[in-house]
Amino acid sequence: MLGINKRRGRYSREDRRRVVGAWRQSGLSQNRFAKEIGVDASSLSRWKSEFPSDGEPGSALMRVEVVEEPMPLRRRPFDAFRLRLVSGIEIAVPPDFDGAALQRLVATLERSPC
Repeated sequence: MLGINKRRGRYSREDRRRVVGAWRQSGLSQNRFAKEIGVDASSLSRWKSEFPSDGEPGSALMRVEVVEEPMPLRRRPFDAFRLRLVSGIEIAVPPDFDGAALQRLVATLERSPC
């Protein structure tokens, strides 16, 4: 299907990148896609980590748009800042929100089809 070859019990880096890219484009669940192309679902899961977003290693950066807005006269005390994702989702982030939790939230929202 994708022209991937398992050599000596391993897939090449290029094959793994190609499989991850094809899975992201497919719209299928990870398990179903892996089954359809004949690879182990746990392998696909590991490969996703190897190629985080667009199939290229180390491309964990996200596009951020900075929007100038007039400062409100009275800012609500719980808003430290607002984050607007490329998808249009806007998140009000309180000052004491955990940075690691924010990263996980943003990554989940960016992966979710809306």
